[in-house]
Amino acid sequence: AVETAAYGSRLLPGRSSSSPAVGIFLASHSSLDAGAEWAIALGCVLMFYRSIQQELTQLNSGLIASQTALRELVEIDPLTGLRNRRSLPPVLREAMSGGATVLFFDLDDFKGINDAYGHQAGDDCLRRFASALQGSFRPDDHLVRYAGDEFVAVIRNVEPEQIIDRLDQLEERLRSERVTGPRIHFAVGHAQLAAGGNPEEALRAADAAMYS
Repeated sequence: AVETAAYGSRLLPGRSSSSPAVGIFLASHSSLDAGAEWAIALGCVLMFYRSIQQELTQLNSGLIASQTALRELVEIDPLTGLRNRRSLPPVLREAMSGGATVLFFDLDDFKGINDAYGHQAGDDCLRRFASALQGSFRPDDHLVRYAGDEFVAVIRNVEPEQIIDRLDQLEERLRSERVTGPRIHFAVGHAQLAAGGNPEEALRAADAAMYS
């Protein structure tokens, strides 16, 4: 209201139109308006920037979650729920730091099971064996379906006697199953991956030990 009166006074003839006080008031008020507008504009820009930053953060979190989910899909065997062969190299590289025991499993006469009972029964045997493995080993032991009816376990920080105990548990679980399908028997070989050793050589040694 004061600003309107001041501008109006300048339109009317008289002393007030030429008063320096009116000119100073209008000039300062105009500067104040401009400053307020810039402050509002800056506030809007900062709010907009913060909103964009939050959206980008949420988008980045979503992308990371999606990548993790895709990695899980790529590295998980859909039949058994164990890790598949793609996940094994990083596991072995990680085990190089302190060493590990590598176990290589193979189901006995798996082809015969498929031929005699059908592939559905063969798939069921693979699932049962994977479940027995998970029940016999620790949650932090790495269990992998390597290929077909071959499985690999990478076990760290364990004594040889504990390995034998876990294999005994595995045999007992398979022996005590109440199923109508074929019984599962397996061969297993082991090799030591020394700290700083060659993972591929340890895997080949475990495979060769399994065959012998």
